[in-house]
Amino acid sequence: MDQFFSESHLYARELDPQGDDSLAKIARLIRPNTQVLDLGTGPGVLGKYLSTALNCIVDGVEFSLEQAQLAEPFYRDLRIADLEGVDLRALFPNCFTGTESRHPENVQREDEHRRYDYIVCADVLEHLKDPGAVVSQLPALLRPNGRILLSIPNIAHAGVIAELLSGEFRYRPEGLLDATHLRFFTRKSLLEFLNRHDLVPLAVEAIPCDMRASEFRGYYLETLPPAIYHLLKAYPDALTYQFIVEATPGKQAIQKPEATPITPEFHFACQLYWRFGKAEYHQENSCCTLGCIGAEHQVIRFSIPPLAEVPTGIRLNPADRPGFMRIYQIDLYDKENRSIWRWNGDRAPLPVNKTHQMEFSSSWMTALGVNVLLMGKETYFELSLETETLALLQAGGVLEFQISWPQSADFMALAQRLGQKDREIQERDRLLQEKGQFLAHHKRQLQEKEQLLASSARDLQGLHEQVEQQQRELAAYEQQLAEANALVHYLETRLAYQESFRGWMRRPFRPLKRWYLNRPKIEQADSPSIDIVIPIYNAYEPLCSCLESIRRCTDEPYRLVLIDDASTDSRIQTLFEELRTAGEENIVLLQNEHNQGFVATANRGMSIGRNDVVLLNSDTLVTQHWLRKLKRCAASDPKIGTITPFSNNGEICSFPDFCRENPFPENPELINLAMDEARIAVYPELPTGVGFCLYIRRALMDRVGLFDVDAFGKGYGEENDLCMRAIEAGFRNVLCSDAYVAHRGGGSFGQEKKVIAEKQMAALLNKHPTYLEQVNGFIKQDPLQPIRQLIKTQLQILSTPEMPGVLHIMHGHGGPAVLRGRGGGIGAYIRNLATLIGGEFRHYLLIALEQEWVVKGLISGEEEQHYRFQRRDGETWTDFLETMCGWLEIKLCHIHHLAGCRDGLLEAFAGTVIPYGVSVHDFFLACPTVNLLDGSGHYCNATTDLELCRQCLGAQGSFAHIDMEEWRWKHQKFLSKAAFVFAPSAWVKHTLNRYFPTVPITVIPNIPHLDLPKLRGGALRAFLLPKDGIKSIGVLGAIGPVKGARKLEQLVAKTRKRKLPLRWVVIGYTDRQGDPPVPYQSEDRVLTLHGPYGQEELPALLDHYAVSLVVFPSAGPETFSYTLSEAWEADRPVLAPPIGTLQERVVETGAGWIMEDWQDVDKILDQILELVSSETRESFMATLARVKQASRDGEAHLEPIRHLVIEGYRRSSAPSLPPRLTGIDPLRVYEAACHGR
Repeated sequence: MDQFFSESHLYARELDPQGDDSLAKIARLIRPNTQVLDLGTGPGVLGKYLSTALNCIVDGVEFSLEQAQLAEPFYRDLRIADLEGVDLRALFPNCFTGTESRHPENVQREDEHRRYDYIVCADVLEHLKDPGAVVSQLPALLRPNGRILLSIPNIAHAGVIAELLSGEFRYRPEGLLDATHLRFFTRKSLLEFLNRHDLVPLAVEAIPCDMRASEFRGYYLETLPPAIYHLLKAYPDALTYQFIVEATPGKQAIQKPEATPITPEFHFACQLYWRFGKAEYHQENSCCTLGCIGAEHQVIRFSIPPLAEVPTGIRLNPADRPGFMRIYQIDLYDKENRSIWRWNGDRAPLPVNKTHQMEFSSSWMTALGVNVLLMGKETYFELSLETETLALLQAGGVLEFQISWPQSADFMALAQRLGQKDREIQERDRLLQEKGQFLAHHKRQLQEKEQLLASSARDLQGLHEQVEQQQRELAAYEQQLAEANALVHYLETRLAYQESFRGWMRRPFRPLKRWYLNRPKIEQADSPSIDIVIPIYNAYEPLCSCLESIRRCTDEPYRLVLIDDASTDSRIQTLFEELRTAGEENIVLLQNEHNQGFVATANRGMSIGRNDVVLLNSDTLVTQHWLRKLKRCAASDPKIGTITPFSNNGEICSFPDFCRENPFPENPELINLAMDEARIAVYPELPTGVGFCLYIRRALMDRVGLFDVDAFGKGYGEENDLCMRAIEAGFRNVLCSDAYVAHRGGGSFGQEKKVIAEKQMAALLNKHPTYLEQVNGFIKQDPLQPIRQLIKTQLQILSTPEMPGVLHIMHGHGGPAVLRGRGGGIGAYIRNLATLIGGEFRHYLLIALEQEWVVKGLISGEEEQHYRFQRRDGETWTDFLETMCGWLEIKLCHIHHLAGCRDGLLEAFAGTVIPYGVSVHDFFLACPTVNLLDGSGHYCNATTDLELCRQCLGAQGSFAHIDMEEWRWKHQKFLSKAAFVFAPSAWVKHTLNRYFPTVPITVIPNIPHLDLPKLRGGALRAFLLPKDGIKSIGVLGAIGPVKGARKLEQLVAKTRKRKLPLRWVVIGYTDRQGDPPVPYQSEDRVLTLHGPYGQEELPALLDHYAVSLVVFPSAGPETFSYTLSEAWEADRPVLAPPIGTLQERVVETGAGWIMEDWQDVDKILDQILELVSSETRESFMATLARVKQASRDGEAHLEPIRHLVIEGYRRSSAPSLPPRLTGIDPLRVYEAACHGR
């Protein structure tokens, strides 16, 4: 107690009458102009408030002299005394007349002289050894109808219990386990304490404190299991930190009947969660309550507090343990207790989006609800609610959950067992004796069987050893036979070759014979021959092209197996006769008497030898070294069973577009050359090969057999079945990523293709049920995308050798948004520039992100390939840059911004031989603030005074470390080496030359959006505005502080305050809308925030919102503004600030107005009212005509801009790259392509 009353620093403070602490709540219970006794005054916080603010007369008792000296000015009579054993009547004798006795006839007169309306014990009783001795004296000190006010800590708080569960009970300087606390109370023990001392509580208020905000939060965060926390939190007083009690002597209160004995209950915890946006459900967004196990038809009620935003999901965790539950009804009410949603058991199933560890009964009974099996401790289901329903819960609401939990599964089993207990005991006694006899007999039989089993095992071991010896001998014989067969086959082949060669020399020379004469020799010791099997059915012209490509492009030993499947085209027969007459040794000609279909025909060709096989469609064209590449792939891993090359029409092996029938290429060899240049023989695994060109290892055929004729008939699906069997046998199906075979496709089955494909797919799934799952998973992941991307990049370079490569470099600020193509105005400028001059140069985009640079290909302004390069340890910035430039054959770098990797880029371009130019999009080169705004957000008027600049940066913490003199000196060197410097306006040129006067700058206006379709009418996602004559004022784009977000807020506030007939419509979003931005409309519709928009949608959106004027509330100067061009293209005049390029463009075109007083919000509003009023309609229409002219002028300037840029590029580009820049590790590029996904 001494410590409690002596540490004034813990309690000395000012009382906040509107606060939520216990002292403030007690103060609000005391009426003004009353008399109060304060027991345990401390430094007098309560007394000071009561005497000064409520004009109360206050007496007090305090043990600490130091505290009493602080409190004394605010008390009429302050006594220093120890409450342990004190006689309060003696301490305050004036409570009685002093002479009357306590005989009954004097009691009435005593009551009239009691002087206190209130007696306060604020956080006192828990510090006393015998608080009852003090409390029992209090009624004698009260006036009639007086009140005793207590504040008592709650020892049943969940934090205390959690600490106990963790094996702790640690006292602290303050809090629930204050080191000076001697007595502890729960709600029940507190009420019993009051009852024992003849006090009746009139009101008990609980002061909550979540465990995460209390001194016990360490147990919640680190040691307490979530399930225990949920259960603790659900008890009524689990989060009650203190009780505030208003009590009166018992004789003044109505006596209550004795409490009915409470039947013990078993509880389970229920928890309700809500989430926002796409976020997960979190503990802080939840509320918890208890249910009773065994209670029939109970209603569990959750109170949902007001929420910061509209929730996007509601999830209910019905219990914290397994068991059975029956759900009767679920109701949602808004904050006014109006029903907004109900499920009452008459709809099946319960509308849920997702469940976890729950199973619902398959039979639904409308009158009795639905049965649910809870199978774990983390059971939950998410309700399927409409967005409109969820929106009604933002202001708060209630969820009622009507259920019954008769018993959990373990209780039910126990109850059934107990009901049969007596009968089972009797039956069990009878059976035990019989089982004992049976077990003894069974044990004897088991011993006999074990002896017999041991004898059989010895015999089996001997037989097993004999079988192993015979298998070894058989393998040796098979090896000898295989060697003998190979020798016989070799001798037969050589003999046939000699005979056919003599016959060939005696026959006339024909073109197809010439094809075979030019074939390389087929047998080489270090290069085994491959059987190329081509099943044929008609398609004469494609077949001849295929054979010619094999002759021209194959430089490896092979044997050609041609099988005619009873073609109806007579030219096929003629071709076979010619080839048979030629008699070449490395050609086998087979003909089916009747049409057997592709599967049987292919099997026949694959069965005639022991070589690996390439199964090739007759409508393909092979490319240079194709067979060498397939064989190299096969040699890389003996577990490779099938190999498929890339093709234009090869399903999952299609190029350039995945899983598409791409057009037949005009020049297949160019694609093959691009693969050679890319050098990416990585051989990724496939779920299945593709039959147009399929390399099949002989070891695989020996293991799993050939195609399944019975299952797949004439074709489709047979190669997929073979590949699935290969996987099951431990082989791999791979892509030969550096080989290309063109394929016409679809010629064998014609119009029957779809029907046959559906039938064969059913047969395939019957054999391999997971086939589609594996293939779909592969398609979804598309692991071949980096390889195709590399080939496309190389193909673009080879296809346009006359086009120099240009690398555009921009900042990486904005993170993922920039990488996704939302690079703001700079990104739009680069895309438009690449579109404008796309036929003259190859364009690439580099986004500098510190140690990581992202490179993208730009085709007609759109981003295509995507590579993410990591700078290696010890690699200079110049080498890092030149690595990429050499790979892409870059002749010029066009730098648009240095931010994100400024020091690295400056170092790289200081040392490189690659020429570069610069486009100025802001004032980053002159000032790190970028927009020339000071710490208060105001324009600095482009001052060049270094001292003023140092003071300005010093006041902005993030820039305080920058040396401005060094900053500008480095950029002066950087600009002086540039081949060109482009500025979008004369004002930008003039301003930049103030900082860099020796740098020549060319003015080239930014390029407007090209060929942008305008969506007029149609379906738009937009808010509705009433048609009431109020003018809509538009603001376009992403509005942050620099673009005038704070000024926009002031304009909206003033519009409301002055009740002006204006509405503000932001077609775009502000910095306060979050990421991603959430569309918003105020209740009074003065402000509408539409959200992000497509540029093609803008004209229709301006029409929809009836915007007549577009305003630019910019806080600082802008260098161009695409949104200004968009407004003009949509035929809208503008109101712009008197600064920067906005002012220059508006004055030059006359397509708008300039703000008369930029800084005065009221004057801006007055000017807007004047511009949109009917009195100025004639002037407004004249300006609108100039807007249309400005839009036409912008299009007319495109050709001069194009000419200037092309001239600058050609003049600046390097004629060629040094040899040291032309080589790059292909693996590094492949890694960059993989990281870029």
